[in-house]
Amino acid sequence: MSPEEITDAIKSGIDPYADAIDGTAVRQALHPPLTDLLCAIHLARWFSDSDPLIGPFPPGLTLIRVADLALRDRLEDAMQLVLPFAWEALTPGPKSFPDNAVLVTLEKASSFSKSDPREKFRESLDDALAKGLGVVALATEPSDLSEGGRMLLVRDVTWPVFDGGAVIELLRATHSATGEVAEAELRARLSENGKIANLPWPVVNHAFHARTSLIVADRLSAARLPANPTPRRTLDDVCGLPEVTGELRHLVEDVREWQADQLDWSDVSASILLHGPPGTGKTMIAEALAGSAGATFVSTSYAEAQKAGHLGDYLRTMGQQVDSAIANAPSVFFLDELDSYRARHKSGNHFSSYMHSVVNGLLEQLTKLNEAPGVIVIAATNHPNIIDPALIRAGRFDKKIAIGSPKKDGIEAILSGHLGTDAIPLGDLSLRLVGLSGADVAAIARAAKGAARRAREPLALCHVLAVVDQRVSNPDLEHIRRKAIHEAGHAVVGHVLGLKSGHRIFVAAVGGGYDSPVPPVMTPDMADRELAMRMGGRVAEVTFLGSVSTGSGGSEHSDLGGATDLAIDLEQEYGFGSSLLYSPVAPGDRHRMPDELRDRVERRLRGAEECARAVVEANRHLVERVADALIEHRELDGDELLRLLTRDEVDRPIEEAS
Repeated sequence: MSPEEITDAIKSGIDPYADAIDGTAVRQALHPPLTDLLCAIHLARWFSDSDPLIGPFPPGLTLIRVADLALRDRLEDAMQLVLPFAWEALTPGPKSFPDNAVLVTLEKASSFSKSDPREKFRESLDDALAKGLGVVALATEPSDLSEGGRMLLVRDVTWPVFDGGAVIELLRATHSATGEVAEAELRARLSENGKIANLPWPVVNHAFHARTSLIVADRLSAARLPANPTPRRTLDDVCGLPEVTGELRHLVEDVREWQADQLDWSDVSASILLHGPPGTGKTMIAEALAGSAGATFVSTSYAEAQKAGHLGDYLRTMGQQVDSAIANAPSVFFLDELDSYRARHKSGNHFSSYMHSVVNGLLEQLTKLNEAPGVIVIAATNHPNIIDPALIRAGRFDKKIAIGSPKKDGIEAILSGHLGTDAIPLGDLSLRLVGLSGADVAAIARAAKGAARRAREPLALCHVLAVVDQRVSNPDLEHIRRKAIHEAGHAVVGHVLGLKSGHRIFVAAVGGGYDSPVPPVMTPDMADRELAMRMGGRVAEVTFLGSVSTGSGGSEHSDLGGATDLAIDLEQEYGFGSSLLYSPVAPGDRHRMPDELRDRVERRLRGAEECARAVVEANRHLVERVADALIEHRELDGDELLRLLTRDEVDRPIEEAS
């Protein structure tokens, strides 16, 4: 055919390279065995250099990595069929598929089984290897293998992405009488759909039922998965957290440079742990980052994966979400409730085996995510101190960002942003709202707008005040004073004992807090000082007011809860007590602690209380100075607090935060 004739044929949908010289086209199979053909194509490429005396699958283990669970399930039957033919084709001379080669597949989880499917897989591997067999294993990665399997690993290959090249190789077998196809034209048509790999397999099969190779390519190019919506919220919509949004904007720039091939993804710190109290906007920040980066937002949580069923279902569900994030890069994979993945040694006897498998499963998924170009991993937690340490080490989450309740200026920014106006004076009102979460402040703004709508009036300060009066009680000065003394007690004890000063201290009608950093490494002396600081609020209340309140206890995350945690850890985990035995105590097992251990913990807490009392009584003027400033200003940043604790006895006014 002349070049003009070839061009005309292609325009009419005929692939002239695929037709025989007499014009005969290949006869179409009713159901083209695409998966079987792909197995044959890949096996021939991987094992064409095998030793003719041993064959393509030598004794030991050949790992074929297949990340997609549905694909692995589909490949199992195909591999069982194709392996004998591949053996015979790749081994010269008379031969037959030997009895000493076997296929072992990591099965997908079953809702009828509570066990991790990897346990059965590893047992099958070890049984086959113990018999001297050559094992071909379909699994996700080497960590799926047993210890023996990893030691006897002789070949490690990865199932390739289904792309235009794979389509063309299949078309040579299914749509060509000559073994040739119009490759340049096919590549041009297939390039119009950059995500062929993401197409459901029934869609691919449907395309291959077309009459010619060119029509197959056209069908695949036209097939489009519904786009995952990009969040409409951006970092510009996040109010009151300028330090956080400023840092995340650098990550947005990195994503854009990566997309422009100006930055290698391995140079991007793309994993972040957001920690802070409930309602501080951790989910909103993750969504806003995705919106600013133009990235797909994939969100999941421990509870969402767990509700799928038993352990196997949990692992499968989490894996599917991870695969979705990787396939739709650039993307933000958001994992909420990370504190549900408690330290495996602190999960209690009943859940220890289950949590061990869950945490191990998540570790493997995080490894996949961290290695995937274009995927930003964000996790959120209210209590980072109880998470399994392996999950939050550097490499899993490179950045750790604290998200606290907003400061006064942040509260004003959130109100103005959600009210949609800067015309309403909010400065004095923000004092009453210190201590509320960003979500609480945003809810007040929405309620005020709703009140104005129902009254058919322009939005005004009176509408905001009415909502605040309903949701936040008017400040009780006696109550405020008690909380101010309590928080000042923490700050003064920590300062006098040489601990690092906190970066914020505040009181409000709804609560109070002293944000102090936990020492990353403790000596016995430093641990005792930390314990005393945690008892400082309780001691200050007794010293100045004659009684203690419920402000020190009430939950495992209260002053007493945290102090008890630390005291137990000192005795049972850190080797700071009378025994060197490492014997952690899960929170649910504390009521069963031996009396001797209970007594040692109690003595530590009492000793810390006495130390704190001595500091408070010797530094009453400092406690009063900090408490008075808190009553007046309601919050102080780290610099203002440090100035109060270190300045001369001559009082100087505290400057209002700008």
